[in-house]
Formats: sequence, C-alpha cells, structure tokens
Amino acid sequence: MRIAVTGTPGVGKTTVARRLADRRGVEYVDVTQEVREGASAGHDADRNVPVADIDALEDSLPDDGVLDGHIAHRLDADYAVVLRCKPSALRKRLEERGWERDKVRENVEAEALDVVLAEALAEEIPVFEWDTTDATPDETVERVAEAVEEREERHGVVDWSAHIGGVR
Repeated sequence: MRIAVTGTPGVGKTTVARRLADRRGVEYVDVTQEVREGASAGHDADRNVPVADIDALEDSLPDDGVLDGHIAHRLDADYAVVLRCKPSALRKRLEERGWERDKVRENVEAEALDVVLAEALAEEIPVFEWDTTDATPDETVERVAEAVEEREERHGVVDWSAHIGGVR
C-alpha cells in the first residue's frame, strides 16, 4: 500500500511520514527530494522552485511505501493522510524556519483555505485529516497508523475559516 502523507509545509509531514514508514517496515520517499534530484519538468523562475514531473515521480515509487510531500496526494497512492495546523501556529513555525514573508503568507493562506485537503479529496482515494497543532508527533503517528490500518476516512473536521481574516 502506498500512503501519501501530505499537507501544507510546516504541519509535520516529514516527522510523521518517517515514523509511519518505520512502524510499517516500508520505504520512506521524500517526494520533494525526488523532484530536486531529477523528477522535474523544469524550473518555476517566479517561485524559484523546480516543477514536479508527476510521471517521472510515479516511475520511481515503490509498491509499498510512505510518500512524504505537499504534492504526495497527487501521486498514485492508496490512501492520503492530510496533516493540518492552525494558521497562527503554522505562521510561527514557518517564521522560525526563516521563511520569507511572502512564502509564509502563501502557505498560511493555503492552510486556511483547505487547499491541500481539497486537492486530496479530488483524487478519489480514502482521506484521513488530522490536526497537528497541539498533538505530539507520537500522538499523531499513533492516530495516523490506526487510521491507515482501519482504512478510516475522516475529513472535513478541521475548519480554519474563522482564521481567514487574520492570515495576512
């Protein structure tokens, strides 16, 4: 089974994906790194990022693994875990990482507007949504592992609409 651990940058994807892969005894795939190392269809000069080549990524995926990345849900996965974080907490996390103001705002807006969740739901695979704002990594991994094992679908439970006005 391929599990996509996805969400806005800063929500805890890498920690959860690595621990989930270890727990399941399967390969961990850093989708962003794969794009940087060649699964790219060019470079977006405006955003200064490589553009993912979904077909090239698909060719490199294991049959059984945990895919980590904010576009992991766009790959051929059997299940998507969408991690979420309260916009104000996400802003703080990204600022602490030294991110530029525009990138922080772009990602906080995407989180407030459920962008990644909407994209994952459009893929028509089971989706499990989890709020990492106050959960420890261990709590998150435990809950995600249970959801994956049970193929539980749970989405529409995180609502940041009250935070939209304070995003900027």
